[in-house]
Amino acid sequence: MIEHVQAYFIGCDIGRAQDNSALAVLARRIEMVDPRVFDPSSALPMYYCTYLRRYDLQTPYFMVEEDAARIWALPDLRTTANYMIWDATGVGMPLVEAMRRQYRIPVKGVTITGGDNSSQPEPNNYNVAKSHLVTSLMDLVQRKRLKVLEGTMHGEEFLRQLDVFGYKVNKDTGNMSYEATIEKVHDDLVIAMALAVWFAERVVPFYMPKAGGDDNPPYDPLGRKALSSGKR
Repeated sequence: MIEHVQAYFIGCDIGRAQDNSALAVLARRIEMVDPRVFDPSSALPMYYCTYLRRYDLQTPYFMVEEDAARIWALPDLRTTANYMIWDATGVGMPLVEAMRRQYRIPVKGVTITGGDNSSQPEPNNYNVAKSHLVTSLMDLVQRKRLKVLEGTMHGEEFLRQLDVFGYKVNKDTGNMSYEATIEKVHDDLVIAMALAVWFAERVVPFYMPKAGGDDNPPYDPLGRKALSSGKR
């Protein structure tokens, strides 16, 4: 059990014929820069990846749905605020609606777009530029506010994807696209993580723990070391 978690964010990237689906679970807790001193001005949300899965190609969507619903129902998530954010691009939107209807989970649907604009056309549905997803994730990585715990399934593959993730410029149009810069390396885990991070950082504000309590002890979730989350 991970203690002192304010919220869990579950991001899901939906694969297509030649792409894998991926699921990422982030636990958010508030920590002080110096854990020995309660100083609200130095408080920062920290994120710990507690579950990361890359599904085999052509895994039926209902199996991804069942896995996400299983995580949503875990005892650890009964006392926290929780958010599930799914890729609603293309075939993703019917799956989002199915999750809402069948499992009664208030899934947030994110349609990933090009350009540099994001909007919320209706409640629980967002149009988000891929550049915004990527920059939110990279900002957390560079500031060392995101940690993947040692032993997390597919954690090493996520770091590999992150290492080769970048942008390409179309010489004819000048438009930028964000994707893996090496062929045969996918970005499904990166996008699943980015969906969770974007919603956590851009949509859900964090609240301060109370002074005097044991709300900010030195933290080593599950007693495991963290994998490096910086680009090598």
